[in-house]
Order: sequence, then C-alpha cells, then structure tokens
Amino acid sequence: MIVKLIQIDGELPNLALMKLAYHYKAIGAEVSFSHSVKRDLFEPVYDFVLASAIFQTSWKKIELLKDFYPNAIVGGTAVSKKREDTVENFLGIAPDYKYLDYSFYPEFEYSIGMTHLGCSSSCGFCCVGEKEGSNRPLSNINEIWRGEPYPKKLILLDNDFQNRLGWQSICQEIIDGNFEVAFIQGMNLRKLTDEHIDYFKQIKFRDKNFQKKRFYCAWDNEKDIKKIERGLHILEQANIQRSTVTPYFLCNYFRKGLTEDVWNRFLFMAERDLRPYAMIFEKWTLPPNDDLKIFQNWVNSHNAYANPTKEGFAEYKNYYQNKNKIYKEKQAELFI
Repeated sequence: MIVKLIQIDGELPNLALMKLAYHYKAIGAEVSFSHSVKRDLFEPVYDFVLASAIFQTSWKKIELLKDFYPNAIVGGTAVSKKREDTVENFLGIAPDYKYLDYSFYPEFEYSIGMTHLGCSSSCGFCCVGEKEGSNRPLSNINEIWRGEPYPKKLILLDNDFQNRLGWQSICQEIIDGNFEVAFIQGMNLRKLTDEHIDYFKQIKFRDKNFQKKRFYCAWDNEKDIKKIERGLHILEQANIQRSTVTPYFLCNYFRKGLTEDVWNRFLFMAERDLRPYAMIFEKWTLPPNDDLKIFQNWVNSHNAYANPTKEGFAEYKNYYQNKNKIYKEKQAELFI
C-alpha cells in the first residue's frame, strides 16, 4: 500500500496526519508527506491521498489539490464540522491522539497534543462543540510528552481546559514534571475560579515558541466584562502579569465591522497592559482595505501600543493605506 499525506495549511504539526502516518506505517504501508497540493511528474500511483485543511480560507488550495488528485480525501474543519467526519471513523479505530508519528516534522522538537476533546459551550462561531461533542478527558501529560531526549515543552490544543474533568491532576502533572506549557487555543477567562490560583502559580506558561511567558485566553463578547475582570483578578493572584496575557478577541460576529464593542474591548485591554490578538469572523467577506482588517493589522503587529487610541489608529490607517498605494504603484511599474 502506498499512501500520501498532505498538510494544506497550519504552521504546527497536524495531529490528524500524524495519527494517519502512525497507523499506516504500523500496517506496513509506504507513507510520504508534503505541504504542496501539486503533483510531481514522477510520483507513483497512490492507494490513498489524504489531506487536512483547517481554515476555510484554504478553499483555493483544496480545489487545486482535487485537480491533481481527483480521488483525494480531504478532512479537517475547513471541509467538515460533522462529528462523524474524523480520522478515527475513517480508520475504524478509537478516538485518541496517543500514537503520533513526528517523523515528517524533523525540526519540531516539542510535544503536541490534547488532554481532552470537546467543549462545554455551544458558541455559534466555533465548531468544536459540534464536531467533538461535550468535554471529556483524553490523555494525560506523560502520554503526550515524547520522552527523552525531547525537551519538557508541551503545546496543548485543549479548547476547554478550565472545565476539563480532572484538570487539577493534569496541572499537577505539569508542575511535578517541571514542564513548560503553551495552551495556544486559549482558556476561558469567564470560567476561571479561585481554585485555579494555586495551580497556575506553579505552572510555567509560555508562548508557542517557548521564548516568553504567555497566557492565552479569550474574550468574545463585551457583555462579559465583569466576568473578564474577575478572571484577570484571578490571574493576578496567580502571579501572571497582565503584560503576559494575550486574549483572543472576536470581531465581526455579534456586530459587523469596526464597531464600538470592538473599540471598547480593545481600549479596556490596552489600558490594562494586556496584549490582545484580534480575530475576525468570516474575514474573507470583508472588502480589501476594510477598516476592521486594518485595525486587526494594527493590533496584532503591536503597532497599536505606541498610541492605543482612536487617533493613533487613524494615523496608522493613513500610513497603511499610503504604504499599500506605493507598493501597488511600484508593482505596476514592473509591468510597464
């Protein structure tokens, strides 16, 4: 059997493809891997071409893949949010991520995984609850860590960790094992409690590159401001400085465009020295040079913090639009 795996998008190792690689190698298949959706001239005929796409913006790459591999099977949240469309169902095996093949990511030295599946919330802008179901335990830390000689640095993709049954034992594993950990999916500030304080005090929270202290969380709706304030107070009690807190903050969902609720949340966070990351719902529906797109660039590039005000944004917008105009003029000159 000859199998080809293709990662269409995403910077991190793809868990689904790593699981497929482990499975097919275990039954003696010849497995190859690529980030390219194009077929090389001298490639063999494959029994299976399996691809994963996470982001809906990858639809052009998916179409191109289908041109080169008409029988390719494409999974991932970009193409399906159905609970039955999973690697486990395709392979007919149990839903776990304990057996992963890292060989196609030789430069990646960390360990990646999930201690649970699912989510206790049913947010309309998120597919986790729909695709994975309710929150339930999956793995412990020693099942995720690759072991020696790999560093004790974990990227955890948990979506609802603060509600995970047995989160205390997972935290204790992290503490006792002296692990550094990046919860890059973010925790729900609204659902932190005083019980989290003692555990979080002892955990080494890191950014995804393990270069800085970083605590990722989320703030989706302005109406939750009092719960967010309480969550920030809990983090302070856990000695997590606000300058190390990055809230993912949703825009363009409850109200469209660069609205007052977006401004109010951003100004609240900037005044408290947080470092938010703006995320635009269905960004592809916005026209080029839309104010919200420019705002996202302003915030996420950290240009905002030189002057985090509406006046500061107006200055950046003028600079950004002029920069783009000059770039387009230079590009046009190349074809004259």
